[in-house]
Amino acid sequence: MRRWNPDTRLFYLGNRRSSLLPSFDWEESRVVLDEMGGLTSRLPAILGEADGSTPPGMVVVEGIADFLNSSADLLLQDMIKAVVAQGHLVVSDGEPFALSASFPLMVAARSSRRGIVLQPEQADGILFRTQFPPECVGPTFPPDVDFMCPRAASQS
Repeated sequence: MRRWNPDTRLFYLGNRRSSLLPSFDWEESRVVLDEMGGLTSRLPAILGEADGSTPPGMVVVEGIADFLNSSADLLLQDMIKAVVAQGHLVVSDGEPFALSASFPLMVAARSSRRGIVLQPEQADGILFRTQFPPECVGPTFPPDVDFMCPRAASQS
């Protein structure tokens, strides 16, 4: 994001042991569950509307499934909905099975229906309301190779 736009505002919510935490210059970060509420409620106002006159924002929520039924669950839901509606980016991670669950937090996390699948399986396309081409799934797909499926690329 910073290569695309050096003014991008970065925010992190997640785990204190994450390798992401020291790897980036976060404007604000929270790793203690009880402290996340203040930031999540302020983020929509901090970022404002993404209308070209303000820098873009990206909120990273690492280990989003860990927040299910926690004190941060409802706050994260509201924050994700508001920040995405304002035109900013929310990035979360998780196993496809967990992300496809019908919990409101997971529904909010996958609401844009955009993502990256590192080792795709045919059923993972459900998360994005699409079907992956056969050559892009299964054990033959090399996880460490910079590879893009030809038909998937032409459909984007």
